Parts: sequence; C-alpha cells; structure tokens
Amino acid sequence: MLLALYLAVAITGLALTRQGAAPAIAREGGSRVAIYLPLIVVQLLLVVYVARIGRPRWALLSLLGERWSTARRAGVDIVLAVALWLAIRGLELAWTRMAGPPPHAIAAILPVSSGERIVWALVSVTVGACEELVFRGYLRIQLGAFTGRAWLAILIQAAIFGLAHVQQGAASAIRIAIYGLALGAVAQSRRSVVPCILAHAATDLVSGFVH
Repeated sequence: MLLALYLAVAITGLALTRQGAAPAIAREGGSRVAIYLPLIVVQLLLVVYVARIGRPRWALLSLLGERWSTARRAGVDIVLAVALWLAIRGLELAWTRMAGPPPHAIAAILPVSSGERIVWALVSVTVGACEELVFRGYLRIQLGAFTGRAWLAILIQAAIFGLAHVQQGAASAIRIAIYGLALGAVAQSRRSVVPCILAHAATDLVSGFVH
C-alpha cells in the first residue's frame, strides 16, 4: 500500500512537471507557497500512515530509533550528519558543474521572496524528517524483516527513494537513490534515523537558500 501511494505521488508529480505547472506559477508571479503547503501535508500523512494506521498505538519513536541518551551519542550523530551533508552537497556541486543547472521545473519551485524562504524552511524540516522516518525508518526495517538481509533492505529502499523523486528527471532520481544508499547505511549502523534527518533537512534547506 505504501509503495502504491508513493508511485501515485511520483506519477502525479511527473505529470504536473510535464504540464509545466510549477514553471507556470513562477512565470505568472504566483506564490510558490501554493506548491509548498501540499508537500507538507502529503509528507505528514505518509508518516501518519506508517506510524499509526493498522497499529494499536503510535510507532513514531520506534521508527526514529535510538535517541540521544548521552552527550557522546549526540556528538557522533551530529558529526555523521555533517559528514553526510558535506558529501551530498559536494556531489550536488560536482553534478551541477558536469551536467549544468537543475531542470527548469525544479529551479522554478525554489524560493525567491522572504515569505517563500520562511515556508521553505518549514518544508525542509518536514520533508527531511518525514522522508527519513518513512524510508530509513519504516521501509528499511520492514524490508529487512521481509528479506532477512539488511544490505538488501538498504538497496531496495534507496531504489524506491529514487523512484519517488522521478518527477525531477531520471538523472536526479539516480543521484537521489545514491543518497538513499548512504543515508540507509548510516541509519542501519546507528540504529537511528536522527543523523539522517539532520543531514536531509540541512540539504533541502541549503538548496532553497543557495541557488
């Protein structure tokens, strides 16, 4: 059911991108907040689906994994988050140098005004947290249980992660799947998605403020 939901979201996003919906908003001077708010709602609903639907109680904390019980653990998670962010940012910059700027459909939704940047910050935190809870939390654990192999679960969830972003183009989907592999490996080794959330949210935040 979850994979069907993500496939539906990906197909819808791809159809809207091909119709030029996002660039049309930018050309007509419309607020990009009209794009951001549905993103937030969809991500929150997906987390509700994996953390509550069909369960006797909320499973949010179990999906989050081990939390900061000591200063040492917090420090290690922060260092890992920074390392992940630097690696992703470096690959993004290298990719831009080789392949040029992102497609117009992506660039068109990045914030321009101060108000859009404020909402974008909320989008970055929401998407970063929700996607990590769903992909590196729920899917990684479930696929690990189904396959009996952690490495295979990491690989499959990364492929699904890339597919969920196919509306950004095939090249971007492959690149995002690679990010999913790295994030999945960290989540598996730390038994937690906390460093992944920090790195993911920071990546999205910077992409909106520096472009």
